[in-house]
Amino acid sequence: MTAMRNIGLWFFSLLLSVGLFSLSYGRHSVESYAIVFRITMMFALPVACLYLPIVIMLRDAEEGRMRIIAGTGVLIGPISLVLWGLILVARGEPSVWQGDGLGLGLVAAIIFASIVGFLTTMFYVVALKLIHRLMASAK
Repeated sequence: MTAMRNIGLWFFSLLLSVGLFSLSYGRHSVESYAIVFRITMMFALPVACLYLPIVIMLRDAEEGRMRIIAGTGVLIGPISLVLWGLILVARGEPSVWQGDGLGLGLVAAIIFASIVGFLTTMFYVVALKLIHRLMASAK
C-alpha cells in the first residue's frame, strides 16, 4: 500500500510542478498554458516513469534517503535529455531541435528539465515528510 501511495504522490507532484512551470512560462493565455503543459508533460511523464523504481524502493524521506531521492530526482531529467541528444547525434540527426545549429535548444531543454525535476522532487519530498510526521504523531 505504501508503494501505491508513493506512486500517487510522485505523479501528483509531477502534475503540480508541470502546472506551475506552465503558468510561469506561458504567455498569459489559456491556449499558451495548455500548449506548454502538454509539451512539458510529453517529456516529463516518460522520465517520471523511469524514476518509479526509486519511488517504490525508497518508501520515506528520512535519514540519508532524502539525499538519494532529491539528487536522482533533480538529475534524471537532464541526464535523460543528454542521452536522448547523444542518441540523435549517433543516428545522424543534425541537431536536437530543427534549425538549431548552435545546440542552444538542448541547453534550454536541460535547464527546463532541471527546473521541473527540482520542483517535482521537492514537492514529493515535502509530501513524504509530512505524511511521515502525521503518521508518527498519530501513533
